[in-house]
Formats: sequence, structure tokens, C-alpha cells
Amino acid sequence: ADIDAFATVNYDLGYQVGDDILRRIAVVLQEDESPDRVRGSDIVARYSGEEFVLLMPETDKAQALTKAARLRDGVAITDMPGGRSMSISIGVSSLPDDAADPEGLLTAAEAALRGAKRGGPGRVHFFSAGDDPSLARAASRQFTQLPQLDRFRPYQERMNEVTAILMRDRSLSCLLVDLSRLHRVELDLGVAHHSEIYDHAAEVLDQMRDALLDPADLICRSGDGDGYFVVLSPRAGQRVDLEGLAATVERAVEDRLAPMVSEVLREQPRITVGSARVLGNSLLRPERIAARLVSDAIAATRNARERKAHRDRSTLQDIILGDGLTSFYQPIVDLGSSDIFAYEALTRGPRGTALESPATLFAIADEVDLTVELDRACFRGALRSALTLEPVHRLFVNLLPMSFYDAGFIEVEVGNLLSSAGLTPANIVFEITERLAIENFASFKRALATYTRMGFGVAIDDVGTRHSNLETVMSLRPHFIKISDVLVRGIARSTVKREMLRSLRHIAETIDAVMIAEGIERLEDVVALRDLGLRYGQGYYMARPSQGFPTVRDEVRGELRNMTRSTPSVLVTSDDEDDDEDRDLPRSVALGSRDRALPGAVVRNVFGRPEDEVTSELQIPTDGDPEQPPGAAVARIEPQVPTVWRPLIDDDVAASPEAEPLLDSLRRTRAGTVPDDEGGGGRPGLN
Repeated sequence: ADIDAFATVNYDLGYQVGDDILRRIAVVLQEDESPDRVRGSDIVARYSGEEFVLLMPETDKAQALTKAARLRDGVAITDMPGGRSMSISIGVSSLPDDAADPEGLLTAAEAALRGAKRGGPGRVHFFSAGDDPSLARAASRQFTQLPQLDRFRPYQERMNEVTAILMRDRSLSCLLVDLSRLHRVELDLGVAHHSEIYDHAAEVLDQMRDALLDPADLICRSGDGDGYFVVLSPRAGQRVDLEGLAATVERAVEDRLAPMVSEVLREQPRITVGSARVLGNSLLRPERIAARLVSDAIAATRNARERKAHRDRSTLQDIILGDGLTSFYQPIVDLGSSDIFAYEALTRGPRGTALESPATLFAIADEVDLTVELDRACFRGALRSALTLEPVHRLFVNLLPMSFYDAGFIEVEVGNLLSSAGLTPANIVFEITERLAIENFASFKRALATYTRMGFGVAIDDVGTRHSNLETVMSLRPHFIKISDVLVRGIARSTVKREMLRSLRHIAETIDAVMIAEGIERLEDVVALRDLGLRYGQGYYMARPSQGFPTVRDEVRGELRNMTRSTPSVLVTSDDEDDDEDRDLPRSVALGSRDRALPGAVVRNVFGRPEDEVTSELQIPTDGDPEQPPGAAVARIEPQVPTVWRPLIDDDVAASPEAEPLLDSLRRTRAGTVPDDEGGGGRPGLN
């Protein structure tokens, strides 16, 4: 667009008036009052002294000609500074009809503008081959797709559009969609996963146009990358209920993001949407007023989060004090015999609410500082509901590491709960997440040692995730290592996962820990896990969690037993060079028995540990011989060469007098254990 006879304005009225006319025409080009005014996605820019360029994405040539004629008429009827009437000529070109690239598009528009000028002032002309034959040949070249314009640029980059709304409506309103709670995705899974959800949120907002938002509203990224500003365009004289709109948008965004967020965090997305409005003030620069709007929106969102946290705290307190928590149990199964070895206690919140998910429960508890209280309530509920648990089974119960520092809780309250349920410490396995225990690692190991000597078992949960610290796992020397469902799911079809699990198996063998696979959903994964040497597992394939103590379905039991009978003598070997190298190395300790005694191995207790061994890292100082070097008991064990794993059957157990299955060990009577008043060198079995 070129201003006709603009040189005479500067000559007759001076450059000051000329600049005022340029600014006035720029306002007209951006703020035409007709229903199909310049859209938020259109770009208006100064091209040269008296020329402007309008870029209109997703607009064909016919629509561009209509808009050009409307803009020309808008300039013609506008009162200009100095009482001067002005007109503009406009040349129109489109991509890819008239050019093959952006540079060619601009050249074609200049040619079309020259064609408009030749016809006289105030004309609109579209590009044709007659304007420039060379450009017509260039347009026949293959068109290269341009990158999509960023429709959600930060609001700072769209300040001209924001201030235009302020000048037009004499007020400015916005919503702030706060996604800061999704920052956990970035910490746990990386930037790529977070960016995917963040970009999807923008698309969700964009799809709300015409329903909740106006097509002319501006959707802009916030500067910190944790949310979006929605600058509301004028609503034709109608005032918007900002708080009501914010609440509606909040629910809609949460519902649309729920499938994606639940898949990665296993909890419902919790979005906060705040709102703010500012009024125009001719004594302040529009940019300063826009900055105040942003500041007010941030403050309003922070206040909304605090109000929501107060409600969540009150709701969670009612759940903990009332009957809002329900205990579920999922069996841990012997993948060979299909016998149930143990159960894991799980907790659900009020049915049919967002708090039914345990992940959401604990995420909210962490925000309102009720994590310990919720953890204790879940632990108590798991033991109180375990009255029908058979003493032959163990019960895996999640417990925060900080609870091990509270001797009164475990020794008194837990003791009373066990007595009421007819259980003993050897029935209970504390399931902890190792990344929560390493903040004060030395003191945690000392506290843990006290309870393992009492007979409680220890399991490390979620091993195999990106948070797993294998050095920590080895130093804690747990009785059980639970492999994360992230690593287990689909292991039959993933070479990488199988190699990772093989490495974890070597670590488990080194510290004599029993491995348990979580999240088993397919029979083919069971086959792969058994080939890799894992005997125990849990997952939907065997049984789903239920309020009682579920059993394994008959068809699943048959599949597992048939698989065992069909491959009793097949040796599972590995072509992995590292595995062969490890097999040839002499060992100072016998590698993991998996409930099979290796030739020459010492008698082991119910946790698979030598009866005369006390875990060195967890040992409580005694008055023993100070001259005896650490690890002397280990040194007495002769080096052993581990045998290749094969599926365990009853005949194998009977053939080895030094070993007994874990299930059988749980049936031992009290006569086979060390009396309470005598100090035992190893960890006691189940009474």
C-alpha cells in the first residue's frame, strides 16, 4: 500500500504533519471497525517512507482484494491531521499463485502496486503476468512450503496488537492459564515431553475460539514458559464475566489435557486460570498499562492457587480423618508355579473424584504439606484391612523414608497393628523409593538397620527409572528390588530393556536381592522375564488390585504352569560378551540364589542372605572382637561359579538340601528361629 501524493504533504504542511498522517493511516490499517477487520494473525508493517506491507496468512487472492478495497475506503473517509484528505493505492499478490518464495511474493506485490499507480490514485490492482513477465515465469517454479507462522508468540512480540485493543476499547482484559504444576514433567521426563504437553495446551486454547473465546483474542506464551496469556478482544460493547470465563476455561483445559498428563504423571492435570483487567489512561504509555495487566494477572493467579490449596488442604484433612481412603491389594506371583508369594498394599481416594488416584492424592498432599499424615493414614489402613491375610504371605507396604526416624511409630503403633492382624514383622516388607532416601543417606541407613534386625523386610521401588541410583541400591542392600513397570512393559520386544534388566539382575545377584517385576500385562513379557532370570512379578496380567486379597485367575495359572512344564530343561544363555566375562570371574561371595542354593553356598535365611551374615553397611556396632577385620565372615565363603539360570521346579528344590523356597520358608515354625533373647548373626525368619 502506497500513500498517494505524499510528497506534497511534506512540502505543503511540513514533516511534523506528514508524520502524524503516517501514524493515523497506520492506525486505520490496524484498527478498522468493520466486522471483518484486520485479524490478530495479520501483520501490518512499515515498508518504506510512505509504503506499508500487510501479510495475511490463510487468505486467498479474492479475500485479499476485498480486504484491500475496504482498507482503501477506510483511509479515504478518515479525517487526517491538517484537514487533508488522503488516498492509498494497493497492489495484491498471493503465494503460491504469483510467486515461489517470500522474496518473489514481495516483488510481485510491488509490480501490482505499479499497475495500480498507472491507473490513477486510490486504486486496487492484483498481480498479473502483464505486470512483470519474468515474475510469471518465476511463479511456475516448484513452491517450497514455508514454516508455519508462530501463532502463539510471547505477548512482548505482539505489543502493538495489545496496545491497539487498549486504545480501541479503553480497557484491556486477559486470562492467565497457569501450567506451572506441569513442571514436574520436565523434571521427571525431560524437556521434550514437557514441550509436547505445553504446545498441546496452546492448541486446546486455540480450539476454544467461537465457543469460549473470540476468534480475535490473542493467545500468547508467557515469558517463563509455564503458561499462556489470553488477551481478550473487544466484545462489541458486552462486558465479560472474567471470573466465570476463567473458571470455565480452567475446567475445559483440564479435561482436554487429562489423557496426555495422566499417561506421563499418572495424575489428573491441575490447572489454574487467573484473570485481570486494566483501564486506559492517557497519562500513561500503553505499554506500561499492558505491563500492569500482566502483573495483575500473575497476582490473581497466585491468589487463586492459594485459595485452591486451602480448599485442597481442608478436603484432604477430611479424607484422612474420615473413611475416605480405601485399601486395595495386588498379588505378587511366582511366575513359574503361579503361587501367590505376597501382596502389595495400594490406596485409593474417594471413588468417583479426582482424588481417587493415589498419584493425585500424594501430589496434593505434597503441595499442602500433608505428605507424612497421608502416608501414615495409608499405612494404617493397609494393616487394619489385612485381617484376612494368611500368615504365609508377606505384605509390601509403601512407607516414606522419614518414617524410619520415628521409633515410636514403628515400634509401638505398627507393633499394635501387627498384633491385631495376627502378623509378625517378618510378614511386612517396607517398600521405599530410593531417591527419597538419599538426602541424609548415612542416618537413613542407621535407622533402617534397626528395623531390618527386628525382622522387617525392605524393598526398593521403581528401580529402572531415570531416577534410580544403582549405587544407592547396592549400598542399602534391600531384600527385594522391584523393577519399574516402565522397564517391564514391552520388554519382550525391546532389546534395550532386556539388556538393562540383565544388568540389574547382576546387581541383584551381587547383593543377594530378590527381583520383582511390576506392571506385567502380557504373557510374552512373562516369557522374556523368566528367560532373564526373574521369578516373581505383579501386574494386570495376573490380577488387578481389589479390596480383598485377589487370587490368580485359573486360565492364567494354567498358562504359567504349562509354560514351566514345557521348558523344564532348557538353559537360557546369553550372547552378551559382558555376561560371559562375568561368568568366568572368581567370586568372593555366592551370587543370588533365587531360592536355589549354589554348590558350596552357605545356608540362607528367608531373605536369601547367609545365616551368619550381617549386612555390613547396615550393621549396628556391637561389642564383638575389634581385631576382626570388616567382611571377615564374607571372606570365609569359597569362590563360586554361578550356574546358568533355568526355570525352577519342585524337583530342583528338593534336590538341594541347603535351600528352601521363599514360600516354604514362610511356613517355618518358631522353633526354627533364634529366640528373642538371643542375639542372632543373621536376619530372623518369619515366626
